[in-house]
Amino acid sequence: MSILNDEDFENGRYKISLDPEQETDLNDTIQTVEDEILPQLFGVELYDLFIADLVAGVPQSARFVTIFEPFNDQTNGCITQSQGMKVMLKGYTYYDYVRDTNGAVTTNGTKNTISENSTDMNGIQYDLTSRYNDGVRNYKAIQTYMASIDPDTYPEYDGTPQPFNHIF
Repeated sequence: MSILNDEDFENGRYKISLDPEQETDLNDTIQTVEDEILPQLFGVELYDLFIADLVAGVPQSARFVTIFEPFNDQTNGCITQSQGMKVMLKGYTYYDYVRDTNGAVTTNGTKNTISENSTDMNGIQYDLTSRYNDGVRNYKAIQTYMASIDPDTYPEYDGTPQPFNHIF
């Protein structure tokens, strides 16, 4: 069960222009990202409980809805903000998909196309790192909420940290 689908990338900051053949590739990337990131976010036991709670890609119990939706919390003078789990997953998915589809794979290796009227952009130009770091910021906020702000609600939490990506 996926939280995201290709329609989540039709507009806004995470827009990815697709032809019909690429929709399958994007949906495969979405599934791969969710299968990798969510167990790391929660830890295996809490991840299994979260997945069991999903109906049509949306959690049903209050404890999962709280961290799935955007939130702002101020505890002990620290503000923790999350744009929600969908934005977190969009950041990681955008990064993986656009990074991996930057060139065409041929029998002679991966090639970039050359056109008379255009040039290819590199990762810095289409802001891959920023989109990835959006995912990490939300990931860290959700983990902070589960581990420090409301640990009694998430006793099964055993997630792993995610580092930010740097262009240098």
